[in-house]
Amino acid sequence: LDEASTRFALVLKLLGDASENAPGVYRRGGLKRELTAPNGRSASSQLHALWGRVRGVDGAQLLVAGDADDYAPAAEELALGRANVTFADARVRDILRLLGALEDERRFVKLSGRLTTS
Repeated sequence: LDEASTRFALVLKLLGDASENAPGVYRRGGLKRELTAPNGRSASSQLHALWGRVRGVDGAQLLVAGDADDYAPAAEELALGRANVTFADARVRDILRLLGALEDERRFVKLSGRLTTS
C-alpha cells in the first residue's frame, strides 16, 4: 500500500516522530496473536494492526487487516507509541483521525486540510 505508507509517514511526522525511515503499511488477510501457557493450552485473538516484519523490507512495518474502520483504532495506539505521545489533545486527535483515511486520498486530503486551517 504505497500511498497509504506515504500518508502514514506524514501522520507520524505530524505526531513528532523525527525518524528518517517511517514504516510502510502492508495489508494482510488476517492477523492474530496466539499465546501458549506452560501447560500447553493456547488462546488466540484477532488483531487488526500490529508491528511486524515483511520479507525483503528492513525494520518493523505496520501490518493491517480488515477495513480502515477496523484497523484505525489499533494503528492509533501503535502510532502514539512510536511517536512517544501520551497526551491526546485536540490536535493529536485530529491527526489520529487521518489513520482512518490512509487508503482514501480524497478523505485524507480533506481531513489534513482541516489541520492547517485550525
